[in-house]
Amino acid sequence: MGGLRAALALALVAPALARTLDDFLREALSSCGYGTAGCNCTDVRAENRGLDGAIPGDLEACAPSLRILSVSGNKLTGPVPPWLLRGDHLWKAYLHANALSGPLPEAYGANLEWLSLYSNALTGPLPESLGELQHLRTFAVYENKLDGTVPASLVNLSRLEYLGLNANGFAGGLPGGPYGPMLRALWLQDNDFGGALPPAIGSCPLLEILDARNGGFDGPIPEAYGRDGALGTQPLIALPRLAGSSDAARSRRRMSLRRSRVDDQHRCKISRHHRECIIGR
Repeated sequence: MGGLRAALALALVAPALARTLDDFLREALSSCGYGTAGCNCTDVRAENRGLDGAIPGDLEACAPSLRILSVSGNKLTGPVPPWLLRGDHLWKAYLHANALSGPLPEAYGANLEWLSLYSNALTGPLPESLGELQHLRTFAVYENKLDGTVPASLVNLSRLEYLGLNANGFAGGLPGGPYGPMLRALWLQDNDFGGALPPAIGSCPLLEILDARNGGFDGPIPEAYGRDGALGTQPLIALPRLAGSSDAARSRRRMSLRRSRVDDQHRCKISRHHRECIIGR
């Protein structure tokens, strides 16, 4: 009897004692076949557990059934696995606040709607194939070490609502447009873009938050940004004081921003008197 109790106690605490993500998942997801070719796990959650190691290769066997992968707030290292952006079923991927490194893999027709990779150590340019993620609504890669130019295929995704690119090393200017009609929030600050802000951004009918401070932009702020009806109603805007921008044009813009980080719900609270897009942990 005592041996049975000890075995039960060990089974209950084993997931908490596991150090690698693979160890944790083998204990926590044995019932849905993790680690086997017949894995049918649909919802994998292991947030804020201090887990280290790479994203295990055995997760790929779960790809045909996996809908949610949430492993944020750990100490995971290594690359983002290629299968993550190529599956047909994955809906939400939260991998932020880890130590993942290397470039983003190519994307091919995945059904992802939420892809959260901020606060890692990703490098290299964004692949043009991100434009294949036709269902993407949130793409958060801020606070990484990404560089190169931003693909036009990404900014004109028809369902994209929240795009967080800030605190990287992007350069070479922004795409001229068009920008997606559903875009609500665009974070560009703390980069090395260079060039002027594209007028097309001012035509986004739903845009509520735009932050371009310290983004490396030059030239005048396009007049489209101050036009009546542009950038939504009472948008939260933080733009640099660029050469050639008149005081009158600047006075038409609300130069303030209430910013937090993208939470794992990716919700935007909007009311008649207050707009705050939450982009946080």
